[in-house]
Amino acid sequence: MNCIVTAFVALLLAFSVLPGCKRPEPSLPPAPVEQPPEPGQEYSNPDRQREYEQAWRRYLAQFEAPEMGDYLWVHLTDGSYVGGEVRLWTSSEIVLRDGTNDVNIARSSIDKDSLHRVYADAFARHQALGEIEAELTPRVDKHAATPLVGSKRYSIADSITPRKGPGDRFQRANVPELTRGTLLEVTDQQGPWIRVSAQGVQESFWLNGLATRPIPNAPKEDNSPVIKQLLNRDLLTDYDPQLSTAHLPRGIWVGTHPAVREGLSRVLAEHSAAMRSSPTAWIEIKDTATGRRLARYSTSQGFRQ
Repeated sequence: MNCIVTAFVALLLAFSVLPGCKRPEPSLPPAPVEQPPEPGQEYSNPDRQREYEQAWRRYLAQFEAPEMGDYLWVHLTDGSYVGGEVRLWTSSEIVLRDGTNDVNIARSSIDKDSLHRVYADAFARHQALGEIEAELTPRVDKHAATPLVGSKRYSIADSITPRKGPGDRFQRANVPELTRGTLLEVTDQQGPWIRVSAQGVQESFWLNGLATRPIPNAPKEDNSPVIKQLLNRDLLTDYDPQLSTAHLPRGIWVGTHPAVREGLSRVLAEHSAAMRSSPTAWIEIKDTATGRRLARYSTSQGFRQ
């Protein structure tokens, strides 16, 4: 009996090494890109559920993961902010460079209100239902045009990324790279983000409006709505127009594109000057935690970090 078992095992081993009969090698692990999960059951009506899932997939298709060199800041579960240039991105962590230091941030340590800046699936789980519900429901009230709509502005950076939607999580727009001084015409606005058209570019695209500035002799702008929004979201932790000082977490500052830093400083300086009825516009940007100066802006000396 033992001889029969031994012969059978030997026969199996022989077949396992025959050409073309090898056990298939395990496939390579997938690339470290988070795939959006299947939408959960949200509606009892199957047609409504199907409509929701299709809208969700269309919505998620607009977004993309960060790329190397992007500026990014994230809110952590301990309440702090970490920011910098993206050096590495995987499904389990992101590495940001703050100056000369690399900071490893585990996905599990990112607060839920900041996950959408890095991972589309967490963003969908947390916010998609409300946003897709709004998309499926026709809106009667159209948002009123703001003073920026119809105005002309200049880009103040060579490397600001054009987007397909009003946020840095949206995909890059397929348009030529902008250069400093590009003339832009504003056609829409959502918060600090503006949709613009540029000469020689067929498609319109979105930019952070803080990375632009009005053309000379343009009417004075009221930037108080944008400043209030930043304060309400705790991106600015304190702002005193009378003293021309503003505080924000250093992690947010270093994780923000340099052109947006310059634009924010200019907006705060000009708003402070208007509140003081002063012809001199200047502002000091300080770190919330330490009070150390991060930057200074004045109309006479420009932007300095």
